Amino acid sequence: MNGYLASLGPAVANHLWQSTAFAAAAWLLTRALRGNQARMRYMVWLAASVKFLMPFALLVSLGSLLPHPKQPVAPAVYSTFGAIEQPFAAGIPPLLPQTLRVSTLREQAVALLPACFGGLWLAGFATVLFGWWNRWRVVSVTLHHAKEVTEGRELAILHRLEARYSLTRRIRALPLFMSQDRMEPGVFGVFRPVLVWPEQLSTRLDDEHIETVIAHELAHVRRRDGLTALVHMLVEAVFWFHPLVWWMEREMVKERERACDEAVLELGGDADVYAEGLLKTCRFCIESPLVYVAGMTGADLKRRVAEIIAGPARLRVTWPKKLLIGATAVCAVAGPVALGLIQTIPLRGQVLHADGQLPSFEVATIKPLEGAPPPMPGGPPRMPPDEVRLFVNTRILISMAYNVQGFARSEVVGGPGWLDGQIYEVYAKINGPLSEALQKMPNRKRRREIELMEQSLLAERFHLKAHFETRKLPEYALIAASGGSKLNPANPSLPHNATTRVAQGQNQELKATGSTIQNLIEMLQSEPETGGRPIQNKTGLTGSYDFALKWTRDLTADMSGQRNGGPSLFTALEEQLGLKLVPVKGPVEVVVIDHINRPSAN
Repeated sequence: MNGYLASLGPAVANHLWQSTAFAAAAWLLTRALRGNQARMRYMVWLAASVKFLMPFALLVSLGSLLPHPKQPVAPAVYSTFGAIEQPFAAGIPPLLPQTLRVSTLREQAVALLPACFGGLWLAGFATVLFGWWNRWRVVSVTLHHAKEVTEGRELAILHRLEARYSLTRRIRALPLFMSQDRMEPGVFGVFRPVLVWPEQLSTRLDDEHIETVIAHELAHVRRRDGLTALVHMLVEAVFWFHPLVWWMEREMVKERERACDEAVLELGGDADVYAEGLLKTCRFCIESPLVYVAGMTGADLKRRVAEIIAGPARLRVTWPKKLLIGATAVCAVAGPVALGLIQTIPLRGQVLHADGQLPSFEVATIKPLEGAPPPMPGGPPRMPPDEVRLFVNTRILISMAYNVQGFARSEVVGGPGWLDGQIYEVYAKINGPLSEALQKMPNRKRRREIELMEQSLLAERFHLKAHFETRKLPEYALIAASGGSKLNPANPSLPHNATTRVAQGQNQELKATGSTIQNLIEMLQSEPETGGRPIQNKTGLTGSYDFALKWTRDLTADMSGQRNGGPSLFTALEEQLGLKLVPVKGPVEVVVIDHINRPSAN
C-alpha cells in the first residue's frame, strides 16, 4: 500500500499545480470582467472548480484517440508540453547516494511517509464531510418541520412569477413550504428543489418586496445553483488541504448572488424595492449553513445594494472580452487534447537532426574487419572519456549517429548490401578541451554531441548523403493485459531508476526499481526479440514501479508459447508484469540514404 501511495505522488503534484495555474488564470479573467455580468465571472470560477475534478491526463487521452497527421513535430514541442503535463514525472530521487546506506530507523520513517500523508488526507476528508453532515442536520430539521402550502399570497406571487417568466416550461412547478424558523428563504434540493419561506418574514414585507425576493430564488433555480454548489463542495472535500478551493467558494457565492440580483433587475424588478426587500430579509433572517442551499445572503451586502441601486448600466460584455473568454475556454480544452494528439505523431527528435555546423572527432581510424569482431569476455572494456571504439556495420553506425531507436534496420532505408555485411572497427579520439566540456554535460546532451560527431564522421569518410521521411512501419504497442497490470509501485526506500541485468545462456533476467514505463520500453527496444521496433506506451500507467522479468531467449520464437523450458519475452511480459506487446503500424521518421561510399583511407 505504501508503494502504491508513493506512486501517486507525482501524478497528484502534477494535477495540483495544473489546477492551481488554471485557477490563477481564472482569477485574472474575472478581473478583466469585473465591469461586466456577474454570471460570466461565476461561469469562469465554476470552470476553475471543475478543473480540480478533471485531470489533465483525461483530455490528453482523448487527444490520443483522434486521427493524427503524418508529419513529425519538433522536440521543443514535446519538451514544452511535457514540462506542462508532468513536471514531477521523474519522481523523487533517493535521499542519499546509492553507495551509502541509511539507518534502518530513517529507512522505515521514509517508507511510512506515503501512508502518513494518505491517512492525513483521509482524516481531513472525513472531517469536512462530518462538518457538512452536522450543518445538514440543522437544515433538515428546518425542512422537516416546514409545511407545504396550497394557498396564500406567497404562493400566488410564486405562481404569478412562474407564469410571467414561463419557468414552468423549463422546470417543474416549484413547491412552496412555510417554516416557523428564521432561516433565510432558500431553495432546498438539487434535482427536485423546493422553496422554503420563513412565515414570520411575510409580516415584515409588502407584496412587492416578497415578489423580488421570490424572483431572486427562482433565479437560483433557473441557474441550477444548487447543483453547481454541490460540485464545488465535492472539490472542497477532496482538496480540503488546498486553501485556494475555499477562497474560490467565497468568490463563487459572491458572484452567484450578484448574478441573481442582475436577473431580478433584468426581468423588470424595481431596484429600490428590491434593495429594500433584501435589507429587510437580511435583517430578520439567519443565513443558511450550507452553500448549496441557495438563499438571499452571501457576498458584501453593502456592495450588493449599491450595485442594485446603480442598475444594469454596465451589464454588457464587449466583443473583445467575449473573444477573450472563448479563447480561454478553447485553450483550456484544446491544449491538453493537442498534447494527446501530438504524442501520437512521430517525434522529430527520435531521429537526430543536426542544426548548424557539426562537431568533429580530433582523429578517427576506420578498419574493415575480416570475420567476426574479437571476443570480449566480460563485455566491452571501459574506454577513456576522450575515446570512442566501435565494432559495427555501417547501417548500425548510421542508426547510432541518427539516434534511431533500437538500431532498427527498417528505419535506415536504402543503401548497398555492404552496409549490412562489412563490419568495421571505428576508433575515434576527442580533443582535450571538447572532452572536458563533454564531461560537464548531462548524459543525454553528451550522448547527443557524440552522435553529431558520428554524423560528421559519416559525412567526411563515407560521403553519406541522406534525407528524412515519415513512413508507416511496423511497431509495437505496450498495453495492459486483460487481467490488468501486475507492476508493483516503487518502494521509495530503494534506488530510483536502477536496473540489473543477468544472463545465463539463453535465460535472461531483468530487475528494476523506481522505473517508469518509458524506461521499460527503452529496455525492451534493445532486446533482439522486438527487432528494434518503436514501442508506443498505451498502458496509461504514469508512476514508477519495481519489477523483475525472467524469460528464455529464442530468436526463432514469435509472440507466444514456451521456448526451451521457459517463457518467451512476450509471454513473460504478460504473465509476470501484466503487460502485452501487440503489433501495430504507425508513423515513424526514417533516414533514407541517397548516397554513400565505402570509407576513405585513414
